[in-house]
Amino acid sequence: MKIKIIIFSYERQQMLESLINEVKEFDYDVFDDGSSFKLTKNFHQFEHGGKAKFWRMWDFALRMLRDDHSDLFIFMPSDVSNVNIPKIIELHNQFKSKAYAYNLINDGRTNCWNMIQPVQVDEHTMKVGFTDCAFFCNKQLLNRIGHYVNEINPRRFEHNKAISSGVGQDLTFRMLRTNCNMYTPTKSLVYHGDH
Repeated sequence: MKIKIIIFSYERQQMLESLINEVKEFDYDVFDDGSSFKLTKNFHQFEHGGKAKFWRMWDFALRMLRDDHSDLFIFMPSDVSNVNIPKIIELHNQFKSKAYAYNLINDGRTNCWNMIQPVQVDEHTMKVGFTDCAFFCNKQLLNRIGHYVNEINPRRFEHNKAISSGVGQDLTFRMLRTNCNMYTPTKSLVYHGDH
């Protein structure tokens, strides 16, 4: 099985290097929002745009993956650790016949802004109506959503600087429109600190 790992980062050099050390046996690329450091391998650096321009890195990454023939794609921020690759592979094998996205983190949400109620699939998995920016998926999903992220309107951040980037919402809407399945684990598949 061919695995591709996509990491998004900004000013977390030590955490990023630790994560790369965890996943270095796999094909990976890092998309960085203008950090003060550079890495030499598989490092794509953008001019700093913050949360309001986060969509640019996602869009670039997804377009770059258009011709990638991996079986499993894992998207994650650089501040995660203890990535449970064997469990991710096991879950991928369970759902790979469908276009699916499977969140890496269970943050305690039982539903989301779109009010779709979760459904328990088994002891490890809930089917949900949302994805966030830390998930794994198959090629069918990327093909269905078109390998892009829509530009996020900067007015989104005018009244609430702490609001999310909007990337997860954009991806969720297109996954719903193209009948992709979205899942979340009952227990996180990575460690994400005290979030």
